[in-house]
Amino acid sequence: MSRFRKLRVNMRMLVAGAAIGLPVFWFTSAFVEQVVYGGVHRHDGWTEADLKALGNFPFNKETGTIDQVPSKYRALDGQRVVLTGFMYSNTGAGDRVHDFEFVYNIQQCCFGGPPKVQERVFARCPDHKAVTFASDLRRLTGILHVKLDRDAEGVVSSVYTMDVEKSERVKGGFWGLFD
Repeated sequence: MSRFRKLRVNMRMLVAGAAIGLPVFWFTSAFVEQVVYGGVHRHDGWTEADLKALGNFPFNKETGTIDQVPSKYRALDGQRVVLTGFMYSNTGAGDRVHDFEFVYNIQQCCFGGPPKVQERVFARCPDHKAVTFASDLRRLTGILHVKLDRDAEGVVSSVYTMDVEKSERVKGGFWGLFD
């Protein structure tokens, strides 16, 4: 009998190959998607944008210019955009708010210091409307504005603002495990 027997594929080998191959495929495809699309996915009449990707670029709030915002994000100015993240409000009292900040990770705000100016969207409800303030994962739909607002000292106070049309709870996925 030969020392080198024919390789036979059995169920254990298929399961082991899938256990190793699927995570590698998932991480590789997520990386390629981020490089190719930069977190911006255009649909008919609206655009889905990754909130973390919107702020993932170097920016100096003292000397920053609009040209430092990547062009793919500047192109979202005036567009209907859908963002997923968490609400934060230090001005609102009660369960309904007219304006708030929207960030991709509220824990980042609390434990890693406040988010940078380009990592948050300053959301406001037009026409004196309000949305329910909630601490769970939310999906905001509205018109995104990409422009630099400066305070009295000339420091950039916002890069992104949004006129909120709709706020809804995100169900399912990791955060919806206990729905």
